[in-house]
Amino acid sequence: MKKIFMLLLLPVLLLACTFTLPANGISNPPAPTRTPLGLGLTEVRLHPADGDLLTQLQAQVPKASALGQHMFVEFDASW
Repeated sequence: MKKIFMLLLLPVLLLACTFTLPANGISNPPAPTRTPLGLGLTEVRLHPADGDLLTQLQAQVPKASALGQHMFVEFDASW
């Protein structure tokens, strides 16, 4: 049973890698955006090219407070 599971898992992982990598290998992220997600959530994407992370996060605090929202930070990477 474990062998069957592993044989099925491998193609799924390979497909996941294929669909999550940029087509040309280079990713140029857009400028920071504020996207309302509904349910009182707003997604803000910060990019390294826009400056120091701490400065960018501090700039978002009053914006979140003005909307009556709490800030949460999620990190990810595209390698």
